[in-house]
Amino acid sequence: AADYIRNNNYWTFRAQMIVFLKNWLKLPTAVLQHNAKMVALESPSTQILTNRYNLIGWFNDELYDMFLYYLQTTPGTYLDFFTNEKSFAKDAPLASIYDVPVWAGGSAVPPSHKPNQRAGFLTTATMLSSRGDVTNPFAMGGNIYKHVLCRQFGDAPLPQFQPALNPAEDAALLTTRERFEKLVPRGSSCMKCHVGIESLGMPMQDYDVFGRHRFGFEKIVSPTGVVVGTKPVDTYQYPEIGGKPNQQVRSGVDLIRQLAKTTEPQACFARQLLRFSNARLDTKRDSCVTARLTEKLVQGSMWDAIKSLMADPAFSKRRIQ
Repeated sequence: AADYIRNNNYWTFRAQMIVFLKNWLKLPTAVLQHNAKMVALESPSTQILTNRYNLIGWFNDELYDMFLYYLQTTPGTYLDFFTNEKSFAKDAPLASIYDVPVWAGGSAVPPSHKPNQRAGFLTTATMLSSRGDVTNPFAMGGNIYKHVLCRQFGDAPLPQFQPALNPAEDAALLTTRERFEKLVPRGSSCMKCHVGIESLGMPMQDYDVFGRHRFGFEKIVSPTGVVVGTKPVDTYQYPEIGGKPNQQVRSGVDLIRQLAKTTEPQACFARQLLRFSNARLDTKRDSCVTARLTEKLVQGSMWDAIKSLMADPAFSKRRIQ
């Protein structure tokens, strides 16, 4: 029955998978800002802001197409979705962000990114673009921490400090990492949570506000659009990986590849599937079905795992709350 629905009701199936992806990854819907700083950051390209009202749809469509490609067109594992080096950009302005040919869609083989520049859905433009004129490693790291790895935040302490950032003096002088690290003083109680967030978000500073690769250097632009210069990007961090703290990663791609050596991404994806299918948060009572689903995701394709969930008695006899 599951195969019949997937193969004969494509648009219904696609619509349901899109709802799942939106709920899981909290995909943004805001249009790219347009101001003097954004224009300066975009240069020398002119295709991005000109198409900013269309890009939000193109950004998200690429993620949907990538997911469905590995779920249906060419059935693959969750790690294929998590680590692939393919572009699913079907529109020229989006393909220009990646500097790759446009993908023909359907069953056509997607073009490859340049080596070591991108890995999986976390390095698509929709996941990387801040929609504003500064990237946000806190938001990016928090999204990975909570929604991709299903890690839990502790009790957030009340802030007892003043940020060490003086916007008038520092705004046009610091890299994004330097600016954000000043917002949360090192050694403060807030680092209890921020050490986990930042260790996952800072490696993603390989990419700019549009999702383009920075190639090791960040363009520094004042709020009024004056290009001050460039500074090296520091993407080294020491996150917890596979239960081991302080594991060195050098970049966003390195982070993703090291996480892929563990089963944490599959275990979280299993929980997200279960939450969506049951229309509720998972509980300790769901641990057995989550473990079975995780095992299927580690050993086989995403589609086989979803079919196993639909056939599981815990799913077929569930009560929607």
